[in-house]
Amino acid sequence: MRPSTKSESNSDSCLRGRVSEITLVYFEDMDEYFHFTFEFQISITRWVNIDDDHRERKKSKQVHAVFVRLHKISSIVSVGYNGFENQAHKSDPSRISYEQIVTDVLNALTEMGVSTSTLPVRKAIDFLIERNSTRIYREKGDPEFNFGKLTVQGKHGSGIEEVLARIFDRTSIKIDQRELVKAAKEALASSSMNSVLAVWKEEKLVSRIEFWDIGAEFLFVWRRTPQTYARCFEVFGLIRDVLRSFEGANSLGSVLDSFQIGQVFRAADIANSIEIRLEDLKNLLIEAVKLGLIVPAYRLRTQLIVQDQPNEWTENLSPLGRSFSLEDGSVLNGKDPKNIEIGFLKPKVGKELRSAEIAG
Repeated sequence: MRPSTKSESNSDSCLRGRVSEITLVYFEDMDEYFHFTFEFQISITRWVNIDDDHRERKKSKQVHAVFVRLHKISSIVSVGYNGFENQAHKSDPSRISYEQIVTDVLNALTEMGVSTSTLPVRKAIDFLIERNSTRIYREKGDPEFNFGKLTVQGKHGSGIEEVLARIFDRTSIKIDQRELVKAAKEALASSSMNSVLAVWKEEKLVSRIEFWDIGAEFLFVWRRTPQTYARCFEVFGLIRDVLRSFEGANSLGSVLDSFQIGQVFRAADIANSIEIRLEDLKNLLIEAVKLGLIVPAYRLRTQLIVQDQPNEWTENLSPLGRSFSLEDGSVLNGKDPKNIEIGFLKPKVGKELRSAEIAG
């Protein structure tokens, strides 16, 4: 969520939401963000054993804390809270959901003069998936179409679009896998999807994401990864960077769409094909590398034949860090950055299609 204004507030303020009472109990102006701590009461309904043969439902109230960070640079509002047991039936008017809690907090912030707007998280994720970003893949999803609904889950690093494409491996229909993956991505982008299980490869995090009208809820799963807020905010920052890349006529998508997957291109190639300042283009390419939409490629900067190996593009810079003999008898020092040419290429589609399972 994105705030449009920032303000301090009275720590004694007490505001009532739809089903819970939200109270601001702490506020601090930190170097990088404003910190708010709210408290709210929830009604817990649970079965309690009376004796060996009897039990009854009892209600009790518990106080829970909600931690809000309003980041000054990125303008992102994050709302953090612990899960709680809630055995009340969905029709019980006392039942409180996590979405209701966040709504109450946002209402409280609005009363304090901090208005927010929803970040289109799914739009950012679809953008990364569509362009084969190396930063993320969707391990599980529940796409819903007007003709039916699926629950799809990949195995061993396969995204759900690769699972759908792999189905046709078991049939007599022979279709190019890359085209199938592309078609599956387009179909998934047009579906309604309430939640996904996303794997953030660089951060080594897994998150279940539920898409709400007011925002998106991230439930992070820590798979042998240090449990720190910093890693979570790396994910949020990535999403914010993606949304910023949509801005302008020469947006990241429009610049990269003109090049084929596996095709190496240089900054000069793009600058010659569209009207954009070279400095702006370099910034866009740096952003694209950061988002995992393109990967750098390297080769020796020379028009001469290299004696001991072909001068081909490589994603691994290390083998070029030595001296090379050229056809005219001269020696080229690969450790000198001036002797290295830098290009870029798009990641391949469905580089490794592995086994997967489908439930639907």
